[in-house]
Amino acid sequence: MPVIEWNDKFSVKEEMIDKHHQHLVELLNRAYDDFTNGAPVESLGVVIHDLLNYATYHFFTEERSMAENSYPELEEHREEHGRFVLKIVRIQKDFHDGNKNLSFETISLLKNWFTHHILECDARYGEFLAAKKILE
Repeated sequence: MPVIEWNDKFSVKEEMIDKHHQHLVELLNRAYDDFTNGAPVESLGVVIHDLLNYATYHFFTEERSMAENSYPELEEHREEHGRFVLKIVRIQKDFHDGNKNLSFETISLLKNWFTHHILECDARYGEFLAAKKILE
């Protein structure tokens, strides 16, 4: 059972961003599945690594789009991304330092951050883009 079910409420109505978000949801769900199914430690390490790498790629792409569109909340959004990356880096560091157990708390923290970020912060960017298209 997935920890996050993708549905239209997560859509920011921007194809590239939605595809990236869907992939991040898949990675979070994979981490949750591995955790709940007692997957080997190596598998959890790969998921954490993939999550960090893809989130970094996605954030860079999203921020570039925001800069190109003169999004007024870019700096706040960039800071929000930075906080998420720090959380993932801490999880990855703990994992490599010997804490091989992903806790439900960790999965829950990632899920809550992710859903809040998409439904609040990214949704505002989607609304900004939609308004901008209407004015063009």
